[in-house]
Amino acid sequence: MPEKISASLLAAIEATDRNHADKKTFDTLVLLDDASTREYLDRLHEIDERDPDAFFDREAVLANIRRLAACNNRDLLRFLASGSDGPAPAPVRSYWINNAVQARLTRRMIDIVKRRWDVVRLELLDSPDAKAFLPAIASDAKSAGRCDIDAAVPQNASRIGAEALWRRGINGEGVIVAVVDTQVNRSHPDLADRMSPDPGGGAPHGDECACDGNDLSADTYHGTLSAGLIAGDGKSGLKTGLAPGAMMMSVGIGLPETTAWCGYQHALLRGADVVAQSVSWAPDLKKTPHRFHPRYAAWRRACEVIMAARVPHACSIKTSADEARREKSPQAIPFNIPAPANAPPPWRHPAQRLVGGRSSAMACGAADQDGRLIPESGMGPASWSERPFEDYPFDPPSKNGLIKPDVCSYARGACSCSNQFPEKEPAYLPHGGASAATSYLGGCLALLVSACRSARRPVLPSRLQQALEATAAPLVGQKRMKQDQYGAGLINVEAAYDYGRERRWW
Repeated sequence: MPEKISASLLAAIEATDRNHADKKTFDTLVLLDDASTREYLDRLHEIDERDPDAFFDREAVLANIRRLAACNNRDLLRFLASGSDGPAPAPVRSYWINNAVQARLTRRMIDIVKRRWDVVRLELLDSPDAKAFLPAIASDAKSAGRCDIDAAVPQNASRIGAEALWRRGINGEGVIVAVVDTQVNRSHPDLADRMSPDPGGGAPHGDECACDGNDLSADTYHGTLSAGLIAGDGKSGLKTGLAPGAMMMSVGIGLPETTAWCGYQHALLRGADVVAQSVSWAPDLKKTPHRFHPRYAAWRRACEVIMAARVPHACSIKTSADEARREKSPQAIPFNIPAPANAPPPWRHPAQRLVGGRSSAMACGAADQDGRLIPESGMGPASWSERPFEDYPFDPPSKNGLIKPDVCSYARGACSCSNQFPEKEPAYLPHGGASAATSYLGGCLALLVSACRSARRPVLPSRLQQALEATAAPLVGQKRMKQDQYGAGLINVEAAYDYGRERRWW
């Protein structure tokens, strides 16, 4: 039987003093068997393929997924709560988005739980190094270049084709974008009217999830920059957002991956039409026996549910191309693409040789205005070769993994909203890197969803992705229609709109 315990959890257990092994607890993520959920998701995918115009009830789909997850984890939760092998572990929390249970378990409990038939895998739930994670998401502005605050509309909005769609009456109106990031400065005049009156207050806390420690949700720097590029409406003089008519839901997250999964649950239940996520999780570079490593299987399961809800999902691939080329680096290919961007996209491009599962993750690379990739743009391919996902193995030359990124956008010359305005000047700050590129993709997805709504046509993420990829412009050095490092090229949302309109997708 394949080993159910992850290498990082094994390393943490082995590093424990045996004299205290029975008392030491480990924050553990238990992935449960999800055969029933997978069967349901497969049926939904078949319906989407066979009859995309069939009636779609998102609330019913999510209710069914939650019910199946509750059935899947009921026995384990009862066992853990019973304290049959000592005191009941606490806290115990379940996630329906990826059919997982979180609990602090002793070594003995881990040994018992791994023997259960309904348990697929046990992972150590640690967090990335804050000293590495926080500077990484804050460094984008440093690589942004000049912020052109003299123009009424930034040049990138014209380059990407958004300004042309505004003139055609498409500006994102009627669409809610979940900004899965740090929190957003709701007082900025360009964002104040764009924030959705969400009943949950915009943060995935309370009954959905409690962010335990390492909380980034109170910070507003990165989240405000991301939100401004999606839907900043220009009330202070500069229309920074690609979809200035869209509404936004601020989903504040923390360092632990679980806070993002809570955020997904929060966003889906409260009506988000698009998920824009400019933060991601990559393996730590520090050399320790149990360095942080993303829970890839849990991320992919979550992305499968997002796709089942027909919600397009923009993901960042911010890492280091230098690390991708270092043979022994934890971020070397095929692990240079961070989670969740390394999950499969909703549409399989003909260039993708291996045929496997699909999910929501549209990974966005980053380029400058000359169409050249920047150093912070992650390098594919990604690999899926461990249970429960073994459909995109990387073992050249016969097995080439999963092409990543999927598309690219601009990472230089972006202006966005300041997290300190109006208390402090200026109203706008430069933004850049893969975070800016991903926010631009999120804005493009909002525009295309708005087009679907206006035409009273169904929103299918696979169609949105196909339209963006089929009309993307080749990058400098790109040799194929879609290839690792480059994806399909630089997106142009007006061209994508025309492509879909010809096919009556919107």
